[in-house]
Amino acid sequence: MKRPRSERKYQDDDLKVQIQKISDDSAGRYGSPRIWKALLTKGYEVSRKRVARLMQELGVVARVMRVTCRAPGIIRFLASGENLRPDGAVPKSGNQVWVLT
Repeated sequence: MKRPRSERKYQDDDLKVQIQKISDDSAGRYGSPRIWKALLTKGYEVSRKRVARLMQELGVVARVMRVTCRAPGIIRFLASGENLRPDGAVPKSGNQVWVLT
């Protein structure tokens, strides 16, 4: 209680300011690996685990972006199909019409 703050605590305070700034600049998208790399490019020598610990203390969490997987040719495939039924009727759901080849 009576000891002065250590050098590491002062460094942590400086890193917390930098981490918050990088997180705000990235709109909360960066996690600890990207923030760690950004700190390395700014000249800070710090480990990734230390960055993760400081982010946890600050309550900074990366925003998870939803990844969608789309088949690139499916729209063209569905658009190119034509109705080959002689009466021209379109089935209302799947598994109603069977085709013999």
